[in-house]
Order: sequence, then C-alpha cells, then structure tokens
Amino acid sequence: MQFFFIGVSETPDATGAFFVQRVNVRRPPFTVNALFDYPNLGIATDAVLVTGNILAPVFAGADLVVFPKASLYAIGGVRVPMSCVKTVIVAP
Repeated sequence: MQFFFIGVSETPDATGAFFVQRVNVRRPPFTVNALFDYPNLGIATDAVLVTGNILAPVFAGADLVVFPKASLYAIGGVRVPMSCVKTVIVAP
C-alpha cells in the first residue's frame, strides 16, 4: 500500500461531503519505500490511530500514526498534522 486516506464529515450528516486527506506511507516520516501492510484503525478520546506492519522487503516492525482529533475536526480542507512513531521491532 502506498497511500491511505482519512476523512472527516464536513457536517453532522455522515451522508454528506467529507474533507479527505491522502497520506503517502512510502515517504518520511514513514519508512521510505517500504510496504505499509495490514493497516488497522483505532479511535481514542483525543486521537485517531493508524498502525501498519512495515515490510522492507521482509517484516521490519510496525509504524503508528497519530492524528489529533481536534485537528481533524477543525480541518476545513487544510492538511492535518500527524505524528508517526517510527518502526518498532518486537522481539520474539
């Protein structure tokens, strides 16, 4: 996977328009040119979390991306700041 998209409804009506941000997971702050595989979504009280396994070309760990909810809700079509916890390797 090279991109994932995160969208926030522009209004309280979830069937209406969305602000959408495209995130390139093969460029910094992610592991460059690695495969962001098996993405998962988590929702906390103050953030939206996305994780993925990093294959470069074999399993090299996992990345965690954090999107602050306050920024997502106030997006207004502007790119949302995100932070990426770099690859974490879990020992067997």
